[in-house]
Amino acid sequence: MTAETRRAFLRAGIFVLGAGLFTTLLNRPDSPEFVISVCSTLIGAALIGGVIMLLRLTR
Repeated sequence: MTAETRRAFLRAGIFVLGAGLFTTLLNRPDSPEFVISVCSTLIGAALIGGVIMLLRLTR
């Protein structure tokens, strides 16, 4: 995996995490949109964590 690809995955993860956090704050906790926003936040965090782990393992 090239450095450009890793950088793109990291940026995508930051975008998904940020958008998920932002929409989580805007939705009511008892709505389905809140659950989807929390899931998006977790997916973004997992993507960032995966990129960081990949960087640590390949060095």
